[in-house]
Amino acid sequence: MAKKHSASSKIYIFTDSIFKLSLALYILIFVWTSSYEGLRWEEKMVFSFSAALLIYDINYTAVVDELAKVFPDNILFAHLRRVEQIKADS
Repeated sequence: MAKKHSASSKIYIFTDSIFKLSLALYILIFVWTSSYEGLRWEEKMVFSFSAALLIYDINYTAVVDELAKVFPDNILFAHLRRVEQIKADS
């Protein structure tokens, strides 16, 4: 039987982020490279905005925290966590 993962689960965070990013990139590539007769530029802009909202909706803080746990010696993730701590203290 399948287990339900919570929103703070490592698997949920990564699959949710990858899904949103891949869907947004697919929308952008499909809309701007296809040449349908009935697709106007206004509709392309609406699709592009929806792709931008998907990218904006990714929980980057949780992704960085999980990656920092997986790679504790990485300087980039340590720096990003420090920046988040400074923002939280302000």
